Amino acid sequence: VISLVPPPFHGEVVKAAIRTKTPVVTASYVSDEVRALEAEAKKAGIPVLCEMGLDPGLDHMAIQSIIDNARDMGCGPVMSFQSTCGGLPAPECANNPLLYKFSWSPRGVLAATGAAARYRRDGEEVDLQHGTAVFDASIPALDLFPGLSLEVGPNRNSLAYEMVYGVRPGAPTFFRGTLRYAGWADAMKTAMALGLLDRTPRKGPKPVSWAHLCDALGISHSSLAEIVRDQGVGSSVVQWLGIENGDGLIPGIESLGYDTEIGWSPVDLFAQVLWSKCQYMPGERDMALMHNTIVFGNGEGGTSFTSKLMVMGDGKAEGSAMARTVGITAAVGAEIILEGALDGISGVRMKQISKRVLSLIARAGSPRTANATYNAVNCTLVPLSLSITIRSSAPRAAQCMRRRLSALRRMEFASKSKR
Repeated sequence: VISLVPPPFHGEVVKAAIRTKTPVVTASYVSDEVRALEAEAKKAGIPVLCEMGLDPGLDHMAIQSIIDNARDMGCGPVMSFQSTCGGLPAPECANNPLLYKFSWSPRGVLAATGAAARYRRDGEEVDLQHGTAVFDASIPALDLFPGLSLEVGPNRNSLAYEMVYGVRPGAPTFFRGTLRYAGWADAMKTAMALGLLDRTPRKGPKPVSWAHLCDALGISHSSLAEIVRDQGVGSSVVQWLGIENGDGLIPGIESLGYDTEIGWSPVDLFAQVLWSKCQYMPGERDMALMHNTIVFGNGEGGTSFTSKLMVMGDGKAEGSAMARTVGITAAVGAEIILEGALDGISGVRMKQISKRVLSLIARAGSPRTANATYNAVNCTLVPLSLSITIRSSAPRAAQCMRRRLSALRRMEFASKSKR
């Protein structure tokens, strides 16, 4: 079974797979619910391979590969770790005030938006609670992909990944972030101020018009007027959603049904609104971005590794950037399972899985990526490119690292020549 359902349902999928003794591949994190099933999965003799997607998946693999190669080169401990990833519409298709469209569950996107976050930057540990503080921590990221006006916001608990990647705790900078077009954080702050991100279950009939929802959330005409007067991103969002037109129906509300026994929450209604207004239209392209920069060394000297991924969709569902980065990775996971190399619950952060996956993906390439080549330094699919900058105050150490890097590049050339 290749399970691409929303994360909360993977536990039920794995339970059913255990009953039928069927292996499972997912593109989601190893949840506590799935992890708790490991003994049962082993007893049933089935492997469950998780994190076989873009994020999580290729991001973990690329990072772990960089760290392993840096250790082989003797680059020293991690001084700075910054990893960012995001799925976005191609620039010409970012044609709404959010500059965003959904290639996966809107409810999942909103659940992750503004989640509590921990990270370290320039020696200072930052601990942010859910909500406005997280949105305020978003910063411009104009230098990551020149030509794209991006921002990056903190992605949950970054510090938990020091142990995951085997990094010595206490690196002055350790940050994982989510990429969005500039303005996303301000738009979400407006949604939060209006109560649209509220997850509290409510009973009674679901509001069918903006007027009903505003009454339920206590949104006054004066508060709406104040947002509109601001003329910022929030103003554009309010007008685009149609909230000012109080008697207007909430877009997509009919698909949620009107069963008063089920209940509703504001964030569920908001997710449905966004799904109805932010879908990819036929021919529109999406884009997958990933940028990792890790600096190793001691004192003033250091070696900086930067890997970048930019995959553009082709305007067809089966050729979207998300379908390719997630689909190929999951398919490689299924191939590994068929070879009988796994049992129990696994994630791609296991080194033996990661190396095998990256090698297979590099050989498989992508039928829609004409410039796919193999890079032996970071063992992954180009357009994931790698650049290494050596900054060392010790000339002999720098010379040694350059020799090792030269040897790795000769291995890369030999690998290309054989194919």
